[in-house]
Amino acid sequence: MVPNITRGYSFNKLTNYLTSPKREEEGERVGFSHLENFVPGEANNPKEAAKVMAATWKGAEQLKAAAGVKKTGRKQDGPPVWHCSLSWHPTEQPSRDDMLQAARECLDAVGLGLDKGYQTSFIEHVDREHPHLHIQVNLVHPITGKKVDPYKDKERAQKWGDLYEKSRGKVFCEERAAKYKAINERKKPDRKRAPKQSREERAATKKVRIDTQKAKEEAAAIRQKFADRASEIKAANTQRFASQQLQREHDWQALQLARDAIRAKYKQKIDEIYRHKRNRDALPLTPKGFRDWKQTREWKGLSRRLYKQQRDFQARERTTAGRLTNAIALAMHSRSSDVYERGKWSMFFGLAADHNKRIELLKKYEQTAKMALSEKHFKQRRNRAEPMREAMNAELAALSKAYKDRTEQLKRTDTAQRTADRARWQSLAMERAESWAEWRKKHHVPERPYTPVPAANQQQPTPAVPGKEKTGPVSRLFDAFQRNARDALKERREQWQKKQQQFRENARDVSAQAPEPGRAAEGASHKPEAAPLQIPAPSQNLRAAFQERAARQRENSERTTPQPPEKLTGHAFTEAAAPKAAEPATPAPTQSLRAAYKERMAQQRAEQSREKSADDTAKPAQEKGWQKRGKDRAPRNRGGRDGSGGE
Repeated sequence: MVPNITRGYSFNKLTNYLTSPKREEEGERVGFSHLENFVPGEANNPKEAAKVMAATWKGAEQLKAAAGVKKTGRKQDGPPVWHCSLSWHPTEQPSRDDMLQAARECLDAVGLGLDKGYQTSFIEHVDREHPHLHIQVNLVHPITGKKVDPYKDKERAQKWGDLYEKSRGKVFCEERAAKYKAINERKKPDRKRAPKQSREERAATKKVRIDTQKAKEEAAAIRQKFADRASEIKAANTQRFASQQLQREHDWQALQLARDAIRAKYKQKIDEIYRHKRNRDALPLTPKGFRDWKQTREWKGLSRRLYKQQRDFQARERTTAGRLTNAIALAMHSRSSDVYERGKWSMFFGLAADHNKRIELLKKYEQTAKMALSEKHFKQRRNRAEPMREAMNAELAALSKAYKDRTEQLKRTDTAQRTADRARWQSLAMERAESWAEWRKKHHVPERPYTPVPAANQQQPTPAVPGKEKTGPVSRLFDAFQRNARDALKERREQWQKKQQQFRENARDVSAQAPEPGRAAEGASHKPEAAPLQIPAPSQNLRAAFQERAARQRENSERTTPQPPEKLTGHAFTEAAAPKAAEPATPAPTQSLRAAYKERMAQQRAEQSREKSADDTAKPAQEKGWQKRGKDRAPRNRGGRDGSGGE
């Protein structure tokens, strides 16, 4: 039993701590709650009881006036909240009645018994391995308004806890039991005075006291000396870091300004090229004037050519032959392919029949020519601006390279300075160790032994405590996702291993069953006809095994393929029915596969023809239009190109 007593000023905060979980994922932590010395119906749970206690504390003066208590005496301004937690050993499992009985005994021991009328609430927690109960008491009396201050409540509670364990026959807190046992068995001290010290003893004591004071002063001087040196090193490091940071910022700002200046310089020249307006009256006396004069000549030449073309087009539009000529010219120009290409004639007839379409297509042609010339001039401008853009990019790259070199230089300088600082710190540590060694030797102070912590005693990760696992919805969802991912990964790994094992077994079987080179044809003649086909190994035996397989398929098809009807003729049937010449023992794989494919197609066509003839004999003869022209002729197809449609 371990009682722990605390005091405070807020009933609501304490109640919220006792009734609410520390984290959302922990869940409920309250086992049961019990209230004492409250008016019936005044409070039904600990939170309502906390509000009533706070109101009682705040209305203490009114309660005193109503009870007729005098206002004289010492004021009680201490905390009104009295809290005590009673903790049992994890091996103990007290019931609810046992807990409440122990709490009543503890309150009686500290002077806050329930018979005195103080408002009290009991709350059990189940979030730990050991059972424990919390007690909350309002030190202000609900009737008289007086505030009580328990005298030595912590000492009394510990003494009661020792007696409580002894009454239950099992002592868990041995140190506390030994303490109170020594207190009970302690004898009264001897009242005789200690003998006086001699003059020599007093002088020796004074000398020791003087030496101790001197040692302390020297130790303080050593500490101050090395503290000052450490402060100097730290200040130098801080100043160096600030200067380096300032230098980096200055370099970065200088880089940005230089970049902006280069871009502005070249941007002005490039914009001058793209935004230049052509001077139609320019003379070829300067490079710019020559370009404008040349472009003006090109535009004038295009305008004359288009004007002449439009004039000729209008002249031809007056006659039928001219209109047809215009339609042909426009159709040929719109599609640079052959005249007899599919869709050309439909375009020609459409242009020949509609004057507006011819005019529209002529305008499109003129617009295309103007756009082509404009694109040509723009490309020339782009070619003139490209060297400037490349020069700008080269200057920017050189500027970036210089900045990177400067940054690398700063980094190397910083690394060297850090190495020097590390050496200074090491030197300072060695000097400090030597100074302390001299001080210990001078004042005969033993060196403090260094005992490294063994690996077994190092702090290990705290294992999960039962009852404290994360049980929130997010944690459960995350755990389920992890389990599903692990199961899926394990299943995929097993499937992959099975496939690999199966592939290895098949490879071994195929390698063992592969025929030897030069004996594939001989082995084929001695094997039974219905033997299953063997898959050869991927080596030089592949061709021989493939030829053997094709030969067996050809022999089987010759024995099982029925002869097609005489009235059905075709490429596949004539090859199957005609007598075959003697073939070599090992035909080529391509010829064997082609022959097998033709034979299979012949069988399918023969079956379809037999089914069709059986259906025709079963149905009554119907007089149709196409039967009058002859039974051997097929019906005329009046539907689409694919034969669908039309009856």
